[in-house]
Amino acid sequence: MFRKPVLPFLLGVGLVAITALAASGGDEAATPPGTESGLLAGVYTAEQADRGEAVITGHCASCHGATLTGGQFGGPPLRGSFFFDRWAGKTLEELYVFVRLNMPAGRPNSLTAQQYIDSIAFILETNEFPAGEEELPPDRETLAQLEIVAP
Repeated sequence: MFRKPVLPFLLGVGLVAITALAASGGDEAATPPGTESGLLAGVYTAEQADRGEAVITGHCASCHGATLTGGQFGGPPLRGSFFFDRWAGKTLEELYVFVRLNMPAGRPNSLTAQQYIDSIAFILETNEFPAGEEELPPDRETLAQLEIVAP
C-alpha cells in the first residue's frame, strides 16, 4: 500500500489558504481601522457645530474658553491632548451624560438636549473630527455606538 506524506500536504494547503486570505483582504488591511465609520465618518454637520459654538460662547466660554483651551474660571480645556486623555476610549453617550449632569457649572441640565448635542458637535469640530451630512442626534442609543478615538 502506498502512503503519501501528510505533513507536506497540510503545509501546502495551509499556504494556499493563507495566500488566498491575504489576497482577498489586501485592500481592507491597507485601510486603517475606524476611518470609514464612527466619529471619523462625520457624525455632525458644520451647521450643527456652528450652533454649538454659539452655545459654548453663551454658556461655557467663561470656564472653558471660547476656543476650548481653558477659561478664566478654571474649566479644563476641551480640545487637544487634555480632552483625549480624559475621553478617548469612552463613548459620546458618556460625554453627553456627563455634560448634561454637570454643565454649565452651578446650573446642570439647564440647556435643551439640542443645545447640549450641538455643543458636543462643536467640541468634535474643535478636535478636528470631520463634519458629515447628518446631524448628531441627542439619542443616547446612537451616541453609545460612537467611541471617541485619539488621533
